[in-house]
Amino acid sequence: MEMESLVNTNLNSGATGSTPSRLLYQPLPGQRSFRLLELLPGQWDDPIQFNLLLDDLDSLIHPYEAISYTWGDATDRKAIKCNGNDGSITRSLFDALRAFRRDLGENARILWADDVCIDQSNTPERSLQIQLMEHIYRAAGKV
Repeated sequence: MEMESLVNTNLNSGATGSTPSRLLYQPLPGQRSFRLLELLPGQWDDPIQFNLLLDDLDSLIHPYEAISYTWGDATDRKAIKCNGNDGSITRSLFDALRAFRRDLGENARILWADDVCIDQSNTPERSLQIQLMEHIYRAAGKV
């Protein structure tokens, strides 16, 4: 099932200049629910586009890979499209997603990346998701 709730807001992401806005999330439905990133295929220079999917550790629907990367400078951000809405992510994650993205004509890649899959502005959610991270990494088909 797709996570249809990610929307664009007009909040400044903290970067300088005219930066795409932050992303907002609706609450996760269960204690062991988590989000996955469906990275859409594209060529190297194409915009990064993804959808958020909802899954649960007790009944996994989507096989996925968990990625580990250095967060880098939180103010160095790049524009993306998530569920068709404008947003931004750190350059470090942008570069990682670009490297993981499959070519046009291939299937989307399902990934878990903490910076996007966890609502970092929601302290209770972030705390719960941090407790689940070991299980999320273990359930991944590949890390």
